[in-house]
Amino acid sequence: MIMAIVPEDDVANLSVLRESCEGVVTFSTQDCTEKGGAWGTDISISGYGYIVASWGSSLHYSFFLAEDVWMKLGLKPRLIGDDEQKVIFDEVSSPSYGVAQGDVSSEYYFKSNKDVKWTMRNDYLRKYLWMKGCVGVKVFFFEAYIERTKEVLELLSGSNHFRIELPWIEFEIVDHTDRILLQAWGTVQSVQPELCFELDINTLVWPGHKSPMTMSRATDYRSGEYVYVDDAFLTKYEKDKTYEAIPFFDGNHYHADPSYGGQWAFRDCVRVGRNLVKMPFYELYRGVPEKEIYHVFDYAKDQSLIDTNSFDDQHIVSKTFRFARELAELNENLVSLGRVLDVPLSSSDIFEYNRDELDNEGIRNYPVLQKLAHVASIDMQEQDFLARCKTINEIINKIKTGSLKKLSIAMGVKAKEGANKFLI
Repeated sequence: MIMAIVPEDDVANLSVLRESCEGVVTFSTQDCTEKGGAWGTDISISGYGYIVASWGSSLHYSFFLAEDVWMKLGLKPRLIGDDEQKVIFDEVSSPSYGVAQGDVSSEYYFKSNKDVKWTMRNDYLRKYLWMKGCVGVKVFFFEAYIERTKEVLELLSGSNHFRIELPWIEFEIVDHTDRILLQAWGTVQSVQPELCFELDINTLVWPGHKSPMTMSRATDYRSGEYVYVDDAFLTKYEKDKTYEAIPFFDGNHYHADPSYGGQWAFRDCVRVGRNLVKMPFYELYRGVPEKEIYHVFDYAKDQSLIDTNSFDDQHIVSKTFRFARELAELNENLVSLGRVLDVPLSSSDIFEYNRDELDNEGIRNYPVLQKLAHVASIDMQEQDFLARCKTINEIINKIKTGSLKKLSIAMGVKAKEGANKFLI
C-alpha cells in the first residue's frame, strides 16, 4: 500500500490508480539507451506526489520518506539495526523524536522476507498535507483466499468469475475449483489536510491561579509572577543526552535551567527546598517551546498548599556541591600534608577535584557529579538508591592510593603494613 498526495480539487474525480497493481511508487528501472534519455522522467503516483518513496524490482525493494516531506518538515534521519535496518526521522528543532519511521528495504522470493511497515505521527502528516493543500489517498492492492460460503456462491451465480468496478475500487472473485481467490484494487481518501487540535497555552489556569496565564500577562516583566514546580519535571532532560541539564550555583542560588542546543533554554529556575523549583512565568513563556510549557504545567504546585518552612531544606544539588567542595578540601589538605612531610604532591596526584574549577565551572566538567545531582524523589526506589551509592563509590575510588601510600610511609607506616590497610 502506498499513499498519494492529491490536490483537494482532484480528489472527487479520482479513479483506481495503476500503481495499486505494483504496490510501489516506481517499479523496475527505465530503459535508457542514449544520453539524456532519462531527462524529464516524472517519478510519481500517476502524476501525484507521495509520502513514502518506494521502489521495487520483483526481488529487491527500497523505502524512504519522500524528500519533499522530510525537507518541508525539517526532519533528520537516523538508521538503527544491523541486518534489519530501519530509518527514524526526528524533528530536531523542538526536538520531537520518531516523527516517521519504517523499514528501508525488503526482499521477495516466492514470499516477502518481512512485513514492511511505515508510520508517521498524525499531527506532522496532517501539517504536511495542510501545507500542500492536498489529501492523503491510499492506493492499495489486496488478495486472499476466502471460504466457499453461501453469500460468495450467490455472487458467482454459477460462474467462476465475479467482478465489480466502482470509481474508487475494482473488486474480483475467481473460483479456481479447489479454492476461491478474492482480489481488490483501490484508491481511497484517507487523511484530510486539517491541522490537529492543539492546546492553547493562553488558556492554561495554573495551580493556585484563578484566571488563565496568557502570553501577554506572562511576558509583563513588571508583574513578577512565578510558579513552583516539582523537580521531577527535570528527569526528562537529565535522562536524555540531547538536552543539557547541568545545575549550577550563581553565588546566591542553585539553578536548574535545562536547554536544547542553541535552540532554547529555561532561565532563572531556582532550586527551593528539597524537591521544588521556582521559575518566573516571564522567562518560561518567552524562552521555551509550547510543548515544554505543557510539560512544566503537569508538575506545577499550588503555592498556597506548600509548607514555606520547607524552603530551607537541602536539595540534592546543594548536597552534591557540598560533597564536591569537601573532596576538593580533602585534596588541598593532603597536598599540604605532603609539603609538611616533604612529599611533593600536586592536586592532580590525589584527586581530580579542585576548588578553582568548582568555583569557576561548577560540576560541568565532572559527569559523575552531574549524575549524583540528578533528581532524588522522596519515594525513591531501592534500585535508584543503590545506583547512587554506586556512584558515590565510583567517586571515592578515584582517590589515587599510590599518593596516599607515599604519605603513610612518610608518617612512619611500614610499606607492607600500609598496603594491607589500603586493601581493607
